[in-house]
Amino acid sequence: MVEREGQHGKLLVDAELLALRRFVALKTALHASREETATRISRRQARTIAAHAEALLWEDDRRAWWTACRRRRRADLRRTTALTTAALVFLVFLTWGTWSWVRERQQHQALLDQVAWGESDVALRALDQLTRELETSGDELLARLRGRQVPMDVLERGLEGIPEEDRSTVVLRTVEIALPWVAENPEDPVLIANLIWALDYGPGRDPSSAAEAQALRDRVLEPLRKLRPPPPIAPDDPDWIEVPAGTFLMGSPEGEGGDNEHPRHEVTVSAFQILRHEVTNAEYRLLVPDHKGEDELPVADVSWYQAYTWAGWLGGRLPTEAEWEYAARAGCPYACCARDGREATVDDVAWSLRNSRDPTTGEPAPSPVMRLEPNPWGLYDMLGNLWEWTTDWYAEYPAGPLPAGPQHDPWGPAAPSAGRRVLRGGSFGASAVRARVASRGGLPPGGVFGVRGFRVLLPSRPEFLMIDD
Repeated sequence: MVEREGQHGKLLVDAELLALRRFVALKTALHASREETATRISRRQARTIAAHAEALLWEDDRRAWWTACRRRRRADLRRTTALTTAALVFLVFLTWGTWSWVRERQQHQALLDQVAWGESDVALRALDQLTRELETSGDELLARLRGRQVPMDVLERGLEGIPEEDRSTVVLRTVEIALPWVAENPEDPVLIANLIWALDYGPGRDPSSAAEAQALRDRVLEPLRKLRPPPPIAPDDPDWIEVPAGTFLMGSPEGEGGDNEHPRHEVTVSAFQILRHEVTNAEYRLLVPDHKGEDELPVADVSWYQAYTWAGWLGGRLPTEAEWEYAARAGCPYACCARDGREATVDDVAWSLRNSRDPTTGEPAPSPVMRLEPNPWGLYDMLGNLWEWTTDWYAEYPAGPLPAGPQHDPWGPAAPSAGRRVLRGGSFGASAVRARVASRGGLPPGGVFGVRGFRVLLPSRPEFLMIDD
């Protein structure tokens, strides 16, 4: 039909249909011979065959081929749909995973930045999260901690940022991270004091972690003790006074003392041993050989960090504010007591502006230790001579009702509100009015002034008193 001349109007249509018939015939024959490619046709070809079905599919074998083609088309469509869906799901998961990874890395970096530059409590919370959830290496965290302005201020000032029930764990983990730093800087008092104070404050007071805290404390002090071994302390050393456990009223009665000495409240203190005199220059030189000063004078120009480090090096710590006041009172009912318990004057037991003078210059000056009357427990210079550092951060006594019953072995707050550590006892540079057992003061821990000294507290049980050379 298409070969007839003069049929130009139908030539294109007839030629297309004839080609399609030949295509269908060829595919049908291939299908009959079970050729795999016989049923593989394009979407366009399928649409064209469907449009001319009556002219193309009149025979049974052609209809069978066409049925097979459509069956294959449907299978291919399902396969394509499944693959597309899988690809889309994979793409979604890949995108989500990439976004989650990026987000996690951003969070990780933000927490590292907080450790390096954040406020102390924020930095400690970030460090806790990095070690607990994100498994950050100790080296990476230590690198951030090294860059902070104050060594380990995250422990010194950041403990209130951690829930109390988690503090022991966080402190132990943080001190572990810092051990390589200590090994490189065994004589850095700021670093060492912050670490051992945090151990004493948190896990050291928790029975479940006290042994681990003590072992870690020894590891912190080990490099320093290797450089300068501390002297052994014999259980019967007369310089160490055994203070029995007991309960007392801490602070001043209403109408007496300063505002920061109220309200008076009941406190129970466990037994301990305490040095009967303030640490002297000669004793301090055992750790710091180039320290200046007359041997029998109390060491007067040390920071809180230096005092706490020296006490830790020896095997003890500074007394808490409650322990200091309990020892200073010594069960005495008077403002000042002599060794035999009789009432004494301030001048009998304390060096103050009224009776402290340098014999050469006539200016107020500290006096050698143990020159005045001791209290009934045999402790010298608890009042006057030098203000004495204690463990605690300074805080006002609670303004509202105190807890029912006595407080047991209280420590100060976990972090400073005023940036000061507590000083007790008055000094040669203060009036005699300040030489009282309840008198309280506070100064920043880092400054060095010549009116601050300290004495050391040790555990009560003798087996803890021997320090290996």
